[in-house]
Amino acid sequence: QRTKVIREFWDTERSYVQGLDLMHDHFLTPIIVSLDSSRPLLMRTELTTIFSNFIDIWNFHHAFFSALTALLYPSLSHLDVPNPNPPPLSALLLSHFPYLSLYTPFITAFPSSISFL
Repeated sequence: QRTKVIREFWDTERSYVQGLDLMHDHFLTPIIVSLDSSRPLLMRTELTTIFSNFIDIWNFHHAFFSALTALLYPSLSHLDVPNPNPPPLSALLLSHFPYLSLYTPFITAFPSSISFL
């Protein structure tokens, strides 16, 4: 049971990082590139309003997922083979917990982002 929960946690974080990557690659990056053009997709202030501290959150989840993967799958060639006795996640979670405060500015800016859109 514990192994299944940990695998689900890893799968969920992987999926979340993939979603963040999609936003980064298909939305944020083209908008940033367009800032240097004669017809930017958004103004810098609009970009900040919509994406707030997205890059901080994106970086955090990449670091967290890398650490989680390294802990659970020391040999990256065995990602599909569940570890029958996965290590405890508590130390990893506790070390990353303070960084969840990165969501505070994002959540605070959310109403402005929605009203802008």
